[in-house]
Amino acid sequence: MSRVVDRRPAIAVDFRRPDWQAALFEALDARLRAWMDLAGLVHVWPAEADQPTHIVDWVPSGLTCDCESMTACPHRARAWAEYEQLWRELVAISRSHGLIAAVRFAVYDQSGQISSQPIRPVRDVLLWRDRDGAHANILLLQRHSTTVDWGYVGAGPTELARSVLTHFYGPATAIALYREFMREVIANIPYSVDEYVLDAETIHRWVEAKAAFENGKEVES
Repeated sequence: MSRVVDRRPAIAVDFRRPDWQAALFEALDARLRAWMDLAGLVHVWPAEADQPTHIVDWVPSGLTCDCESMTACPHRARAWAEYEQLWRELVAISRSHGLIAAVRFAVYDQSGQISSQPIRPVRDVLLWRDRDGAHANILLLQRHSTTVDWGYVGAGPTELARSVLTHFYGPATAIALYREFMREVIANIPYSVDEYVLDAETIHRWVEAKAAFENGKEVES
């Protein structure tokens, strides 16, 4: 198959830019579909079959598209996710944590930048132990352990740290910061206590400071 002839200028991919973030948000919200042909062109169309199909190509200077947009468009954003094999993961994040969290994951994947803005209100996290073990009043991911814990460096505290950050800030911020959050916050909760309140202000201040530091490193590099 020949390359696209009638297409708009290539636009460099940069998910730090609001227009790229808005384009991906729209692509996810519209549930755009796509497939890549043998020539490497991505065909993008909406869930409604009567809407037109657009063709996106990735050239050295960026992504082209045969739509009317002269800036980042949902078709280019959808094609980027197809090229990077991220679409399924982004859809899963949007379903579990919302569209904004999915867009922030793309920003992190493409640029390393993370957000300190919560995806839901940050509230106190209640921790307690009983005869059945340790518990927290948030949804647990069960990525590192089937249970949570605190007061030391290990799998249980790691599970708690990642679950807290994912619940309030989404997967991208959690992936970037959960190891430090475990060592600096969760591991320092006294192990001997059977009830503890990890207050919202402590969580948010820590995330704000760490996100600013990490984003500063990305800019310098």
